[in-house]
Amino acid sequence: MLTTDHYGRITFLNLVAAGLTGWPAEEAKGQPSHNILRIIRQHTHMPAEDVIARVLREGRAVMLANHTVLLSRDGRETPIEDSAAPVLSLAACCCFFPVACGLSLVACCLLPATPL
Repeated sequence: MLTTDHYGRITFLNLVAAGLTGWPAEEAKGQPSHNILRIIRQHTHMPAEDVIARVLREGRAVMLANHTVLLSRDGRETPIEDSAAPVLSLAACCCFFPVACGLSLVACCLLPATPL
């Protein structure tokens, strides 16, 4: 899971997200989310829609299309499912996990009401 401010800059990256993206939380903090959460289409390797930008633009929850892949900092590819939603006190929250873990996506973001 990661969270952003209203400008799409990373404010929080949990340990799982840090491992999947290859970015330590402290290095990711303040970076534009599209630099950290690099998502491509599995079959074409074309960039997928920027879910954080869409959430910030539309102010509603969105899910990625099927067959998306997270590109880590070192180029590893991990098929993922994800969703993102606006969080009034933060801006946006994106929950994602590897498809291989066999779970269906249930994005539950329980965050404090105060800024991180």
